[in-house]
Amino acid sequence: MLKSFRKYANQVVGMLNSDTETKRRIREDILELLQDRYEDTGITDPVELLGSPHNFAETLGEEINKAASFYRTKQSSTTFLGLPLLSYSNNPAVTSKGWIAVGIKSIGFISIGSFATGIFSFGAFSIGLFSFGGVSLALLAAFGGVAVAYDTALGGVAVAYHLAFGGFAIAKDIAIGGLTSARLMAYLQAYLPQSESMIKSQWAFRIPNELDSFSEIFKRYFSDFGSVKKTIIQSILRIK
Repeated sequence: MLKSFRKYANQVVGMLNSDTETKRRIREDILELLQDRYEDTGITDPVELLGSPHNFAETLGEEINKAASFYRTKQSSTTFLGLPLLSYSNNPAVTSKGWIAVGIKSIGFISIGSFATGIFSFGAFSIGLFSFGGVSLALLAAFGGVAVAYDTALGGVAVAYHLAFGGFAIAKDIAIGGLTSARLMAYLQAYLPQSESMIKSQWAFRIPNELDSFSEIFKRYFSDFGSVKKTIIQSILRIK
C-alpha cells in the first residue's frame, strides 16, 4: 500500500464527523478503493484518482448524513420500572427495549421485530412465553412456520411437549396434523410410532373417520389436559 494513499485516507477521515468505528471502516474502504483504481489505471496520485481530500470528505459526509437520516430510534418519556413504555428503532445495530418494543431487534413485554424476545413476541424469529413468527420458540404457546414450545405449538412444523398441531406435528402427549408422532394422534397422512421405552400407550386415529374413537380416548386418559388445550383440540377437530 502506497504511503500517499494512507496519508490521503487519513486526511479524508480527519474531516468527517463520525464515531471512531465508522471512521475506521471508511478509512479501510478508501484505501481499498484507491488500490483498486491504482491497479486499473497505474496512477499513484490519490487526488487524481478520487479528487481533493476536502471534496471527497464532503461527498462522504453527505452520504453518511443520508444514511443516518434513514434510521430512527425513539423512546417514550413515560417509563415504568426503569423501562420506557414504548421503544422503537429501525437501526439494525440498535436493540429496542421497552414494555412495547418495536424494531429489527426488540426486547419487551410486547416485542415486535425481525428478532423479537418478550412475553408476547411477534417476528420472523421470536422467543417468548407466547410467540408468533416464522420461527417461534415459546414456553407456553408458539405459532409459526416452525413452532417449538413446551406446552402448545401450532405451525407448519410443530414440536411441543404437550400439544402439537401442524403439517408435521411431534409431541409427547397429543399431536394433530398431517404427519404425527405422539402418545395420542389424529392424523391425515401417516403417523410415526414411538418406541415402548418412550411411552406407555399410543393411540392413532385418522381424520376425520376415527374422531369418535379419538374423542373417547382423549376423555378417558387426558381429562386433566387443561381447558385451553381442550378448547383448541375441540375447535380444530370439531369434536365435543
